[in-house]
Amino acid sequence: MLIKKLTALVISAVLLAAGAAAEVFAEDKDGGLLDGVSAESVCVRELGTGQTVCERAADKTVSMGHFAKLMTALICAEDIESGKVTLAEKVSASSYANSMPAPQIWLMPGERVAVEELLQSIIMGNANDACAALAEKLSGSAEAHVFRMNERAAALGMSRTHFEDCEGLDERTVTTSADLCLLSAEVLKHDMLEKYFTAWQERVRGGETELVNTNRLVRDYKGAVGLKFFALGGKCNIIGAVRRRDMLVCAVIVGSESREKIFSEAEGLFDGVFERYSVYSPEIAEELTADIPVAHGRKDAVRVAAEEFGGVLLGRGTASRAEYKAEISERVVAPIAEGDVLGRVVYTLDGAEITEIHICAAEAVERMDMRYGIYRALCNLCKF
Repeated sequence: MLIKKLTALVISAVLLAAGAAAEVFAEDKDGGLLDGVSAESVCVRELGTGQTVCERAADKTVSMGHFAKLMTALICAEDIESGKVTLAEKVSASSYANSMPAPQIWLMPGERVAVEELLQSIIMGNANDACAALAEKLSGSAEAHVFRMNERAAALGMSRTHFEDCEGLDERTVTTSADLCLLSAEVLKHDMLEKYFTAWQERVRGGETELVNTNRLVRDYKGAVGLKFFALGGKCNIIGAVRRRDMLVCAVIVGSESREKIFSEAEGLFDGVFERYSVYSPEIAEELTADIPVAHGRKDAVRVAAEEFGGVLLGRGTASRAEYKAEISERVVAPIAEGDVLGRVVYTLDGAEITEIHICAAEAVERMDMRYGIYRALCNLCKF
């Protein structure tokens, strides 16, 4: 195949920099963002791009605690969106749910509570009895639900996570800060959950039980959309998520010294990220997605498109120095499957390669056989 090479200076380039060097994170590994952060494990990630901004012992195994309830919230949202359950459905609380320790909403055996109230209670109040009741509703039993939780974790690539129970009470229910970023990214895809994560006060059980969100970021920090705070064994833990401009930043902080300390640390991390970085979206030139001629195909040309591209996290003010080089096939040979890579656009910054965007077939083109070739020849003759 012949290859055409186009080179141009891009004024507003978009660079996907997963693992990139150059000037994206040039100062050092964390750019000083973790200075003064005392927590034992930290992972800060921009979720739209999937780029980790800074981390400390992010793969260290830690007790999951109430963070485990985020997996039940995720499974519940998925079951609601697939029609398996509704928010209004009533759940009859079991003796097992009633036996759960605090924090709880004081469910009595046989008491009927809506799925939505249970979901609110585990998100806002970390209620163990609500989590147990919801788990039984979603999966038939606590044991079956734990199986689903581990299965879902594996599918998300949470390789260092293991659930031994639904509530996070068992010390064998473990995870890492990096894995919790993966879980948080999936949870935040479900818009229906945001109103529960951002609510400050709510009442359930016919108004008898008041819920107060344990994550004060949703009240005090601009753009906060979740996710969960709890204290365990004298240490404080938080997953904060903040949406601002076109960025969605998640900060997992495990093992901080106090409530005041951890919220101060979280706000400082978010301030630093939003001050230093921005997300840019790609603008692929039209000529790079022009139809490509096809040889021996049932069509003379194939439509192409740039692969989906979520943007890139860059140091603010660096995008104007970006360049790109395109390498795209001038002619391709059938058969072609939809999604086949027919070219790429390589991005560089100050001479260092950052990433590439694939140019792919937007449709399939079958190979022309003899019968179809004769048919087309006859059709062409009829035009004269």
